[in-house]
Amino acid sequence: MHMAFDRVSKRFGDVEALRNITFEIDSGELFFLLGPSGCGKTTLLRAIAGLEAIDSGHILFDSKDVSKLPSHRRNTAMVFQGYALWPHMTVEQNVAFGLDVRGLSKSERNARVQEALEQVQIADLSGRKPNELSGGQQQRVALARTLVVKPSCVLLDEPLANLDAKLRRDMRMEIRSICKDAGLTAVYVTHDRQEALSMADRLAVLDRGEVLQIGSPRDVYSRPGSRFVASFIGEANFLPGTIHDSVGDDTMVHTAAGLLRAGVIPSNSVPGAAVTVCLRPEVLQILPTESPEAADNAFQVHLERSTYLGELAEHEVSVGDALKLRVFELNPKRDLAAGAVLTLKAAPEDVVVLAG
Repeated sequence: MHMAFDRVSKRFGDVEALRNITFEIDSGELFFLLGPSGCGKTTLLRAIAGLEAIDSGHILFDSKDVSKLPSHRRNTAMVFQGYALWPHMTVEQNVAFGLDVRGLSKSERNARVQEALEQVQIADLSGRKPNELSGGQQQRVALARTLVVKPSCVLLDEPLANLDAKLRRDMRMEIRSICKDAGLTAVYVTHDRQEALSMADRLAVLDRGEVLQIGSPRDVYSRPGSRFVASFIGEANFLPGTIHDSVGDDTMVHTAAGLLRAGVIPSNSVPGAAVTVCLRPEVLQILPTESPEAADNAFQVHLERSTYLGELAEHEVSVGDALKLRVFELNPKRDLAAGAVLTLKAAPEDVVVLAG
């Protein structure tokens, strides 16, 4: 099912929860709404489901305006954070509940329940009660209950929030595979950037009721459109700068770290404009002090402290008296002493210039 939002707005008293939301979700797409608490992502999800009336604008399913339709006529299904399983019912009965309400024949009901249980790999648990299941198994029951009614769109409201860290990681790809195998359009709300980056086809970053940026996880991470998006979607260092001039497809920027060649710049950048340079900690390469590469987009820093984390070391370094940067060194082979002078280098394509 293709979905479109046309200038959707919603207020709660003086709070503007959604402000002129306009974008589209492709049929069969796993689309994430990502943002901090209070950004409007859950309000938008509830508006899609018909659980929250919008004040203005239009929500369209396959070009049909459903803005005024009640929730039971939208053919959507929601997976909640708390699973909402009936404790007195078996797994099979929980999954079949939506079908029983619809009055399906016994043979069709049983066939669809069995199919849904097999899709989420819990057919052998059909006779158990929810209190006999692990958190991951309960989540699968909630997914099966959603799939069994064959919705046009699945809405997932932070479905992994109640699971421990390891189980959350394990369930990410399972949920993605289930949605893709079923050919479902899915809208997934989360504040967890790792979930969004690892699972989404595309994602929208929201803040204060507005959509700030939409794109693939890779595009939003590597080409953020604002300082907020850059810091929310991942770790980031920010350096104040001024546009110097252009060299080929790149732009030279004056910063406290020296003159940096940047490959990702705002379209309206002009010489003399004040900008902010974004450098991800993992793109900063530590070079040997006498490296012949050091002249190209490299600068010296002083090491303040290091933290060894196994697969990586996290270094805090200083540029001058005030500017602090974080550097992630993958697979570290040495211990670096505080006070050491290091040479860092960033490839131009990893130097992102943000407006302001």
